[in-house]
Amino acid sequence: MSTFVRKDWVFSDAVFESESTTNHLEQYYGDLSIRKATEEEDIYNNIDYYINDLPTQWRAQRFENVKGSINNYVPTFRYSRMYSLHEDRKESEFMKIIRNKNNKIPYPKQHIWCIADNDLNIIKFMIVDIDKFVSDYLNNEYEIWFTKIGKKMNESNTGRKISLNQNNDKSSEFIALNEKHLLKDTIIYKYTSN
Repeated sequence: MSTFVRKDWVFSDAVFESESTTNHLEQYYGDLSIRKATEEEDIYNNIDYYINDLPTQWRAQRFENVKGSINNYVPTFRYSRMYSLHEDRKESEFMKIIRNKNNKIPYPKQHIWCIADNDLNIIKFMIVDIDKFVSDYLNNEYEIWFTKIGKKMNESNTGRKISLNQNNDKSSEFIALNEKHLLKDTIIYKYTSN
């Protein structure tokens, strides 16, 4: 595993454990009981933490990497690894969540995402209802557009377009959960600093 990935994990854990994050979690969840998921739960179930026994996924991005307006940054799900050289690594977190949900195997019910600075202050924070998004996705409520090639990836014709973007290194593709294109109550908590 690369040093870069390890540094990101350390940063992500530090942000989660920060007072700033705790304040936002308390605003939404009330009293908190938090337990870190096991490595196995992380790998096979995409669960990072249990908050009041609710399995959740956690992502933190660095404010120093923000280019342009913070309003252009939104929660994402890794959708696929189409170009992975390893067949067993092509299934990504989003597809695992769908598979696990369909098979009644534990999966995260909420996706908590933030942008934080190096002092661990939260700049932007959102909680996504994964159950709602996945159900709406499976019911073709969203058009998934691979923006790089201008191709629609599913049969939906709702006009609610979700961008499928590719990492610069082509290692994976991710869905950008832009609130203006999501159905009501998909984003269940949000905060942006002034």
